[in-house]
Amino acid sequence: MRKSLAILSLCLIVCIGCKKQSVELPIPSADHLPSMYITIDDAQKDSIYTNRNHKADAFATIVSVDYDTLYEDIIRIKTRGNSTWGHIKKSFSVELNKGNLLFDIPQTKDFTLLANVYDESYIRNSIAFDLAREIGLATPNTSHIRVYFNNEYVGLYLLTNKIKVGKRSVNIQDLGKQNKRCNPSPLTSYQWFSYGKPREIGQHKGRMLENNPKDITGGYLLDNTGMDWQYERIESGFVSQAGDPIRIRSPKYASVKQVDYIADFYNNMERAIMDSCGYNPYTHKHYSEYIDITSFARYYALNELLLNEDAGLCSFYMYKDAGETSKMYAGPIWDFDCAMLSPKMLGIFHSAQEIYVAAKMGEFGEPHSGNLLYHLCKHEEFMDSVKNVYRYELYPAIREMLESDYMDSLQNLLLSDAEIDNQLYSIRQSASYRDAIQLIKDFLNERSDFLYWFWTSDESERICVKVVGNNYTHVPHEREICLCGKRDKGIVLPPIKQQIMYNKSPNLVWYSLQENRQLQEGDTIKESQTIEIRQIPPSWLKVQKRRVKKKLHKIWS
Repeated sequence: MRKSLAILSLCLIVCIGCKKQSVELPIPSADHLPSMYITIDDAQKDSIYTNRNHKADAFATIVSVDYDTLYEDIIRIKTRGNSTWGHIKKSFSVELNKGNLLFDIPQTKDFTLLANVYDESYIRNSIAFDLAREIGLATPNTSHIRVYFNNEYVGLYLLTNKIKVGKRSVNIQDLGKQNKRCNPSPLTSYQWFSYGKPREIGQHKGRMLENNPKDITGGYLLDNTGMDWQYERIESGFVSQAGDPIRIRSPKYASVKQVDYIADFYNNMERAIMDSCGYNPYTHKHYSEYIDITSFARYYALNELLLNEDAGLCSFYMYKDAGETSKMYAGPIWDFDCAMLSPKMLGIFHSAQEIYVAAKMGEFGEPHSGNLLYHLCKHEEFMDSVKNVYRYELYPAIREMLESDYMDSLQNLLLSDAEIDNQLYSIRQSASYRDAIQLIKDFLNERSDFLYWFWTSDESERICVKVVGNNYTHVPHEREICLCGKRDKGIVLPPIKQQIMYNKSPNLVWYSLQENRQLQEGDTIKESQTIEIRQIPPSWLKVQKRRVKKKLHKIWS
């Protein structure tokens, strides 16, 4: 199996503390993927696999597709990820000994190796990042790469630059560096503070720094961590007035004044967005005075197109530069492995003709109501911006991607490695790798045309079936989804995934509240109404089974 990849002969002169090691590189392979060869002590490797916070020193050689050596030196490596961390195939954060230009990734020391354990195609993040770049959103650069540990192939990865404040990433004032310069002691030596009840609205945390820079209005890099248990692990952050846990990515060690400032700005922004008229009831400012509407419109349109289940709720990055009048921008984008009808998407049903992101409130049962994208979509002027972004920027970009050889090229490039990676980790659920790619192609073709029609057609031409759930339907039961279609053709009800929840397998059915009757998968709905997803009680099922048996007995007899 591994012989088909390359003939590996790493001759290592191992010496503790040495910075150079002699490496005989493998013979080039036919499918031209760059490679990263990591040499690490076995005990250190076990430690990083079992402890997400452990950083280990290792030696790495990174080679291009032509096997030119791009980097050969010490690295620091640790595992990363939240829900993906428990998978046997880990993602990694990698810090080089010195800044380096790798492939099309801007020069940096900090990289991420994404395992793509939820993406059987290995290209969902690549698609999202490339589309984001086309429409002007901040986004990481990427390269698919093979990774080896101690001469053993460990999988196909996506190498990206780390999202951080810097000229080649999020280009805003670096408040973290300013904190280092104006404080006499290392920032980690200052006492950690946390006031307010843990995970409750108004809770703040950070470091009690001795000094602050003159201007603490920016820059800030934030992300919505999505779930409370993630928020508990972070250094600096706050819980917004709507109950959303917000991590302050930069400055990582934020002072009391800095946390208070950005939390106050965020809460005022949130209030304005959530107000039905778009005005903060206390400051009387419109939400457009707090956010850059174009970046948020681009961010929402991309997430809606790709049907990203984390949109607005998790891995949602935002940044604000210095200045009293500076606004909040959406981006960079991140984490699209559970999108585009991925078999790993958590919902009980998904359709290319649903309006998904704009209809989401909470996720995973968390009582958060501050999904900014959800509330922004309630404002007509924001949706006008979304429609323009989609019509003139995103739709042309996705059509060009679909009509080119973009996905075929990726498929041919990754095919052999995807097959081997799947043998190692059992990631794929489709029948074949080609089927996994075709699923994305078919979805994006249908989805892109549907959204163009939905966002450009007259409302009188459309019908909407609002779908609501209950406590049995899981992730997220607070969500309302709108299935949309043409009045003359109606809406065909998609299948419902019969997921296992609460240690039992529920039988879920469509139920029309308007007609007070159960509907079937494949039924066509030709008028706007609300449909609920219900669980059929087991006792009712037993009665139905007995009735069916009696009928069959009569027929046979």
